[in-house]
Amino acid sequence: MSDANANGATTVAMYAATGHPDLSQYDSSDLDYQDWVPDGLKSDTWDVSFDRHGRCGWTRNYFDYGGHKSHAIEVVTRQAPLAYLAFLQSMKIPYIVCGDQDIDLEQALVKLKRYFGIATLAVCGGAGSSTGPSSRRG
Repeated sequence: MSDANANGATTVAMYAATGHPDLSQYDSSDLDYQDWVPDGLKSDTWDVSFDRHGRCGWTRNYFDYGGHKSHAIEVVTRQAPLAYLAFLQSMKIPYIVCGDQDIDLEQALVKLKRYFGIATLAVCGGAGSSTGPSSRRG
C-alpha cells in the first residue's frame, strides 16, 4: 500500500484536472520559484501530479477516486508560469519546485517525504509507469 498516488500531467489533465484556468487573472508579482505548502494542510491520501510545465487545470484541490478524496500536490519545474503557481495557491494546492527543465525525481521524493510524510509513492499513470517500478520509497 502506498501513501500517495502519482500521475503524469497528461493523465491528471484527462481525469482529475480537466479545467482550463485563465492565468491572466492571477497576480504573480510577489512569487518566485519556491515550494509552497499551506500551514496545517493534512490529508489521509494524496494525489501527486508531476506537471513540469504547470498545465493541469484543477477545478478543486482533490481527486475523488475509489471513494477517497486525495488532496492534490503539484510537482513543477521552473518552466511552470508563475501565474500558474498563483492559481495553485488560490486553489490551496501545494506545490514543490524540483528542477529547471526536467523534474529532479530524487529531490521530489525527498520533498514529498519532508512536507507530506509520503514514504511510498505508487506510480499510477504517465510515461514512468510503463518502464519503471510500480512504487518507490522516498
